[in-house]
Formats: sequence, structure tokens, C-alpha cells
Amino acid sequence: MAMQTRTVGQATPIVTCTATEPKRQREPDSMPDESLKKRTREEELSQEPVIQTPESIQREADLRRSLLAARRTTGFAVTVKEGPRSAVVQPSSSAIEEIEISSESANENEATVGEEMMAINEQRGELEHPESSLAEQPSRSEIGDENGEVPLSKGSSPKKQRSGDSSNETDTSTQVAARPFLFCVSPAMEGQTSGTRDIEATDAGQLEEGKGLEVLFEEGAEVSTSGQEASAGDGTEMVDSPASDPEQQVMKVTLEIESLDEEIAELNQKRCLCVQKKEKLIEAANNKKTATLAALNWSSEDYVWSKKLKETMNDLFGISSLRPHQLPTMNASLSGQDVILLLPTGGGKSLCFQLPVVISSGFTLVVSPLVALMEDQIMALKKKNINAEMISASTPKEKVTQFQNVRPKPASHKQCIDELAELLTTKYSGQSGIIYSTSIKDTQKLTKDLRSRGLKVGCYHADLSPEARSKCHQKWISNHYQAVIATIAFGMGMDKPDVRFVIHHSISRSMANFYQESGRAGRDDSPAECILYFRFGDLFRISAMVFAEATGLENLYGMVSYCIDSKRCRRHIIAEHFEEIRESVDCDKMCDHCRYPKTVKLVDITNYTQDLGKVLSNAKAAHQNVTGPKLVDAWLGKGQSNLKVAGLKAPPLERESCEKVVSYLLLEGFLKEDFLPTRYKKISYVLAGPQMNSVISGKRTVTMELPERSLVT
Repeated sequence: MAMQTRTVGQATPIVTCTATEPKRQREPDSMPDESLKKRTREEELSQEPVIQTPESIQREADLRRSLLAARRTTGFAVTVKEGPRSAVVQPSSSAIEEIEISSESANENEATVGEEMMAINEQRGELEHPESSLAEQPSRSEIGDENGEVPLSKGSSPKKQRSGDSSNETDTSTQVAARPFLFCVSPAMEGQTSGTRDIEATDAGQLEEGKGLEVLFEEGAEVSTSGQEASAGDGTEMVDSPASDPEQQVMKVTLEIESLDEEIAELNQKRCLCVQKKEKLIEAANNKKTATLAALNWSSEDYVWSKKLKETMNDLFGISSLRPHQLPTMNASLSGQDVILLLPTGGGKSLCFQLPVVISSGFTLVVSPLVALMEDQIMALKKKNINAEMISASTPKEKVTQFQNVRPKPASHKQCIDELAELLTTKYSGQSGIIYSTSIKDTQKLTKDLRSRGLKVGCYHADLSPEARSKCHQKWISNHYQAVIATIAFGMGMDKPDVRFVIHHSISRSMANFYQESGRAGRDDSPAECILYFRFGDLFRISAMVFAEATGLENLYGMVSYCIDSKRCRRHIIAEHFEEIRESVDCDKMCDHCRYPKTVKLVDITNYTQDLGKVLSNAKAAHQNVTGPKLVDAWLGKGQSNLKVAGLKAPPLERESCEKVVSYLLLEGFLKEDFLPTRYKKISYVLAGPQMNSVISGKRTVTMELPERSLVT
């Protein structure tokens, strides 16, 4: 087997990669065809089959690990694809730009790699044929003579030869794909940027320094610097041989993971070193800055503020001289430097922050551990006509001016328009506000119907042109429009302080949206109101819009929980959602629950849950899909006859409370939504949830709070 070499740079250890049994080399054209066929046939019959055993696979894995240990020292990137049939050689930018396969380059380095090749091929034979390790070894002519020379085959040319191509060309960007391939790869020369490669190594302990980088290929193979797929020397494309054994695939993936883990560990180590270096640089810079500042004369009276400081000290504070460290501290502070001052009691610390603020612009924030000390300093400053205030735990909280209210939404659109028109013409007459809706269609319809009642309202949504949106906005700012009917796109970032009301025609899609939208009202600290209309049917209409979002249903169910709650402070629910701490007393009766508390009762709704499960089981048997409103109808003994369950007793609840029960069971997982597409939109249907079986089997009970007035006696 003739080999060709190319030496690049000065380097150290030699790493090898081996594949399957050697590919047959074509004899010179002068050999008779019959002799060639006969010889080829004989060699094929004498060739030992390659047997993959767990031991050989493990040895192959060990070779890969040995190579990975030397990964960062070579100047070549060599990738062995899955299976042993192909490989790609990619030189790093710091190594070489081209590789020329020629007999001249081979002859220059034959003596250097001969001995290594002998050892390498012996190891390769043991790996590929461990069961025949005692068999006759290949002749020396196949791996090099006693001087380590690798003779070229008869008729070989310094230039690469292609089968079927009479032209001889030197290809500097080709590919390696001979079935046997042998890579002797040593690290890049000192000072060069090392590349990476994924090939197999023989023994890391055999690596020696002072070697050049040699890449040995079977004659007729192609070398690639482009990273494309490998092909044979005759132009035949070589494809990866699929792994027949899943265990081999698992092992290969495991090796890839180990390689990535090594890279991650190295990057983490480099990051730690960079962080340590950064800290040292910061410390050095701070030390340098501290030394520079310490060298300045902070006790000088030649600063631009020195004259004013002395006059204010005498006239306002009645002090003729300063104590030690006071003047340097005030000069450094007025210079914009950070200062730490340690003085004993009575050392004059307060003057160091009181006097500078009087002669400069802005304000000073003082953090003090004692309320008594704060009060004493505030009184002393106010006696000198210095504006000063204090904030402590006993300071009255800011007055809440926005009233939050949840109302049941009227059953029909006409009733809803009537109620909105009455609010705008009576309670909010002459006041400015916003009415939010969930869709462009609803926005347009509300605007049209309210205008038909003589109300001056504008329509604002994303489908309007920029000019139309700007015109609507300006009319609202100038109070030409009493209210704007808008989607969630309106109001964000607008500064109109006199908004007296925000009305949500439907529930918001999330608590975050609701909080932002309701926050448009009462920015001038004058009384304002936020009204949220909730209707059971809107829950399923909006859920069909948001269920495809990652947290769409979760966010929507948070709003539903806010709406169906029977007694808790509205502000406390919002604060709890955002993981804040707020007590109901902070509300100051500025929500419907705190101002008009209801008497609620903890009701066992286990039987109601079981009855709803029976309705759903009956619908499933009848191949009927059930929407939320239809589920409540069937539970009350109304609606479609094929959804009613014979002998099922209607619950002693008002319909509004029945809808709250279904909503609660949906939030708690006893029911769930299923979404099916139609030609025009997606529809939400209700199914039994993952918690339903535990209730039907009697293993679990369910309770919830309901207003007593909602219970039918």
C-alpha cells in the first residue's frame, strides 16, 4: 500500500486514526486485465472479515478518548463521521491554506514517519482483527522498509490521479474517503493558534515532541480542506455506513457528550481565569485611583465652593470653625467622590451631609437607624428654614384613589350597551375614560352602538392607519371624545392624568395586562374607578384565542380566579399574583369586597362535581361535544335533551353561582378545556379533568366559598 505524506510546521506528538481493512490499489495499466482480476480475486478470498466485538468497540472508544486529551494541541481539524468509511480533514487558519498530495512531499518525510507507521499498523491490525493477532503479519513492503521508507506503488504520479480521467491535476481542496486511512497528526508549531479535531489516537503515552505534522493517506485518496462529504479517488461518493448495533450508536453519542463536557469544563475554567483577572484589574484600578485621590489636598480652601461653604457655615449654622476631617469630607463629597467617614459620637457627622446640600443643587437622602434621631434632625433643619422631611414605618401611606369593582356582565349585547350608556351620561358625565375590549370587531361594534346613543366616543385598534389612530388620540387628549373604545394597544405610555374611569368590557387576557390597563385611571391622585365586566361565556371565547400561547391559559385562569373570588380584597389578590405583600387594610375600602363585604359560606360541592361528571360521561356516550354554557344548562336540566341525564337533580344554586362552580372546577383541574378548529375559528369544549376520577370514586371531596345569597332555599 503506497502512502503519501505532507509535513506542515514544527510540532510535537503524533496521533493516529485508523479505519477498516485497506482499499485495493489499482495496478498499473500495463498489467494484463486477466492477471489483475485473478490477483484481486485471490486477495479478496484471503481477506479476513472484520468482526466488531464489545472489546474492540471499547478499545476504539479508548482511542477516541486518548485523542480528545490532545485535542487542543494540533493545528488540524479532523472529523471522523459515523462509521469507518469517511473522514474530513480541515486545517485551522493558523496551520496551512492548502494541502498538496504529491510524491515529492511524501519523499521528503518518509524517513520521519516510517517507524511510527509500523507501530501504528500493528495496533490497527490488533484492533480490526483481535482474534488473529498471532496470524502472519503483513510484509514490510506494505508498511515501510527497515529504514522507515514508504515506497510509492509502481506507476504512481506526483499528482493525484482520478480513474477515468486522463488529465493530471493537483487539487488543493479535496476529500479523504479511502476505506483505509491513516492520519498521523501532531500539534501545530509553537506560537500558532491550535485547531481541533475528532479522530482516534493510539496511545497518548507515545506522543513525542519535535515531530512535524504529517498526514498520511492511501494513494488515490482525496484530501479535503472544505469540510464537505468525502468521496473516493475514482469519483465514487462514499457514504457513512450506518451502525448496525444500537449499542455502538449509544457509545458514539456518549463519546460526543464526553467531548462536549470536556469543552464546557475548559470554557468554565477559562471563564474563572478571566473573572479572576478582571477582579485583579479592577482592584488595581481602584488602588491606583485611591492613591491618586489620597494625594490630593482635600483640606484646601481654594475650591470654587470654599467661599460659599464658609459663609453658609457661619451665617446659617452659626459655626466659626470646623472639627478634624469635616472639611476634607465635604470637599470630597462636593467633588462627586464616594466617601466613607468614621467619627465618634459628637464628632460632627451630620454637618458633613447637611452643609453640602444647602450650597449645592439637588437633594440629599439620609438613611438613619433611629426614628428619634431623624425627628431631632428634621426639627433642627426646619428651624433653619431648610426644607426637610422624613419617612418611617409610622408615616401614613399614600392614599388610594382608584376604586376597583367587578360586575356581572349583562346577558345580552343590548343590555350591556344600555348600562354603558347610562354610566357615561350620568356617573361619568363630562369625565374622560377608556373602555377596553378584546377584539377589533367588538371595538367597532361598541363604538357604533354608543355613538347611536349620542355619545362622543372614538375607536382605536391596530387595523387603523397611523393617521386615524393619531387623530383619535388627539381628540381624546383634547376631551373632544369622552372615551376611547380600544384594544390593549391603546393607553400604554400615554400621559393623560385626568382619566376618571377605565371599563373592561371583557376580562383581560392576563393579570399583567389588567394591571397595566387599569393603571391608566387616576394618575392625578384624584378619585377614579376601574370596572371589570365578567361573564362566564367570555372565559371560553378568550381561552380559544390564547390557548396556543405558552402560558396563555395559565394567565387567563389567573384573571378568572380574580373575578370569581367572593370575599378577598381585590388589591390583595393582585399583590399575591405578583408575589407582593399587601394587607386588606391597605385598600382603605377602595374595592367592592372591602367596601361591600359579603357573607360567604364554605360549601361542599363534591356532589355537584360528581353530577357534572355524569353529564360529561353521558355526552361522551352520545358523541356530543359540550361547551361551558351548555354544560351549565344540562346540569340545571335545561337545553339540549340529549345532554340531560335522567334522574339528575338540579343544584339549589342561582345560575351565576353554577357558573362560578364550573369555573372553579376548571381552575382546579377537575374539568379541562379541549379546543377543536372549525372553518372560521376554534371552539372550546369541556371535558373531565385529571382530578375528576378521584372525586367520582369517592376518594376526594371538593369545597369552595359561595355567597349565602346565591344559595337557593
